[in-house]
Amino acid sequence: MKEIPEQLLRFAKYISPSLTPHNRVAGWHELETEVRGTGDLMDLIGTLFIFDKISKEDKVCTMNITCGVGDDFDLEIRVGGSFKKVNIKTSSYAPFKQGLNLIVKQEEVDKNIDAYIQLFVHLNETETPHIHEGGWIPTISKRWLEAKDNLVEIPRTNGHKGVKIPVEHLGSLDKLISMIDNKF
Repeated sequence: MKEIPEQLLRFAKYISPSLTPHNRVAGWHELETEVRGTGDLMDLIGTLFIFDKISKEDKVCTMNITCGVGDDFDLEIRVGGSFKKVNIKTSSYAPFKQGLNLIVKQEEVDKNIDAYIQLFVHLNETETPHIHEGGWIPTISKRWLEAKDNLVEIPRTNGHKGVKIPVEHLGSLDKLISMIDNKF
């Protein structure tokens, strides 16, 4: 568990309302108990958190923030001289028995993404806002390719399907960051 820095949280809360598209292009709509835009706030927090973590290690990274149109990727990292597109998946739901698994909805499975990172963002008013790091997986890995061909039902989505990678098959974020090129 890592505490979300106050300045990161303030910036994300300030800017996130303008990031939410008026209409969904793909995917599911919020459930009755969910507030439109909460997912965009969590996504922005997750992206800023990972960007901050990478930049503090003096590694090469760019961040992609879009307004009202969705995005193709969240970060680009430079590995071996070429940029790789990374998508940050965030969730507030991590059932204890199932762990911090990576879930990617079916509509995003065929995006031009080189790696996925899973984070769990908890903004509960009774606790200090914090993040749990699930891990990462490259989309060229055998595990990703097998899971992509065997979609499962995603919990709490009214029957939507997607890729599920168990947490024990995800790499550590520290390992990913160690592979990123150093700054010039």
